[in-house]
Amino acid sequence: MQRKQFSHLGLSLCVYFVLTAALQWCIPIVCSQWFDVTSNVWVYFSVMYLPGYLLAAPYAYILMRMRTVGVPPRRNIAPLKLLSCLPVCFAAMYAGNFLGNIVNTVITLCTGRAPDNTIAALVDYASPLPMLVFVVILGPIVEEVIFRKGLIDLLYPFGEKVAVIFSAVLFAALHGNFYQFFYAAGVGAVLALLYCRTGKLRYTIFLHSLFNLLGSIVSPWVLSISEDLSAGSTLSLIVGLMGMLFSILYSGAMIALLVLGIVLIVRTRKSFRFRPGIPLQSKTVTFCNVGIIFLSAISLTLFILNI
Repeated sequence: MQRKQFSHLGLSLCVYFVLTAALQWCIPIVCSQWFDVTSNVWVYFSVMYLPGYLLAAPYAYILMRMRTVGVPPRRNIAPLKLLSCLPVCFAAMYAGNFLGNIVNTVITLCTGRAPDNTIAALVDYASPLPMLVFVVILGPIVEEVIFRKGLIDLLYPFGEKVAVIFSAVLFAALHGNFYQFFYAAGVGAVLALLYCRTGKLRYTIFLHSLFNLLGSIVSPWVLSISEDLSAGSTLSLIVGLMGMLFSILYSGAMIALLVLGIVLIVRTRKSFRFRPGIPLQSKTVTFCNVGIIFLSAISLTLFILNI
């Protein structure tokens, strides 16, 4: 019974990924008969993301709900405590970025070429408004429904530890590259634990959206403004100094969030305990099953393709 539960999870996520990939491959080919999907960023984002959001994600979620037997108890959380999760996410992000850069450096030294950084390419390609709609609003809603609501509700009867680990690792693995894997796992663990403790998806969607907003829109915007103000001999010294000061203030705020996140993690780690659930028959039931094996193969293929 337990093995079937984990296998069902793996197969549901296989459906989500394969169907999303198939739609992202087929629809641009069909649309290219009439227009170039890359000519407009709105068209490109709509063709690449909306089919997965509107078809693949709901279908995978329905599959996961078919075997859901228990959900986290619903509890409210104070606004200040909710916002305190943001610096913890930043601490996890910086630690993950550090590990990711080490792994990518090793891969570059071994293969002679740098792995594809899809997220950087996406930020460079898109303008802020499409990023706001697809990355800050729609993306977090879909990902939280799948990887927190659907996944954790399915595994919550086995305890918070199992649910948090699977939510974080599978969320990171299906990003398909080492640039995002480690920080996505860290941030995913924070969001998973938040959902386990509150049972309310709106909290994780809010935090996920805020995190994406800072990372995909605010940070690139601050960087571009600072470069524009500091560049060129025709600009006055005062304007150039303003750009430098603006950049320093923002960098200081990010460092403050990082330090606060580390302090919060250190202060709470000794008193923290995962809430237990139904004991697993054996550790192998979690990964020695058809669904998780297929999902692992898909994820591994993604990583190889992005090297």
